Amino acid sequence: MPGKIVPEGENDIDFYDPNKENLVAKVSIKKPQLYNGDDYKVILVDCGVKNNILRCILDLGVTLKRVPWDYDYTAEEFDGIVISNGPGDPNPVYQPYGILKRS
Repeated sequence: MPGKIVPEGENDIDFYDPNKENLVAKVSIKKPQLYNGDDYKVILVDCGVKNNILRCILDLGVTLKRVPWDYDYTAEEFDGIVISNGPGDPNPVYQPYGILKRS
């Protein structure tokens, strides 16, 4: 829940609501990255993935293609898809789910 603290005697300050911005676009990678592994190929849609989550997936030995949050992977071959968590309100970030519905 957004909020602000204004000390007594201070003038009111402008309120900045980060949920009004697409924070996912700011934290996602800009170009696809490929991590080579074994037979299975997994697409990771980067909506702000944490490095430890990335390490855990890579520890499984899969070939991982990490793609930007709005990347269209529907023409590619893959065995699985992971959509990562990310910052802010997920409601305005509809692109990853629209692409997933088409795959």
